[in-house]
Amino acid sequence: MVDVPLLNRLSALAEHRRWILGVVADANYTRLTTALVATRGNGTSSRAEVLAHDGAQVPGDITRAYKRLRAGGAKATGTAALLAARLAECQTSLLDEFAAQVAPIWTRVSAIAVDGPGLWHRRRGAIACTDL
Repeated sequence: MVDVPLLNRLSALAEHRRWILGVVADANYTRLTTALVATRGNGTSSRAEVLAHDGAQVPGDITRAYKRLRAGGAKATGTAALLAARLAECQTSLLDEFAAQVAPIWTRVSAIAVDGPGLWHRRRGAIACTDL
């Protein structure tokens, strides 16, 4: 949860920074973490600062489905797509809650980044990743 002093600080900094919201999943899709990052400067001289963060557990059925897919146990067509849709719902819900907490700068957010471990496949020497 974002506290009042941070909200006042965000308002004061809003004009001089570029803002990014990020969501990342841990290696087993058990937890999602979101963060507000402020950047100042350009190129290699830019500086990034994490100003606030929050997190949430991923529902157990999503974690189990990911583990089955990773182990090669889920063969149904569209399983990865359905998992990706469920994850997107969880990520969106977390971002909605977090955006309300950082309201003073919401209109200045220029990007939302999403990252996770994905599903890695190896066949006949080729390696590929499916993002979820």
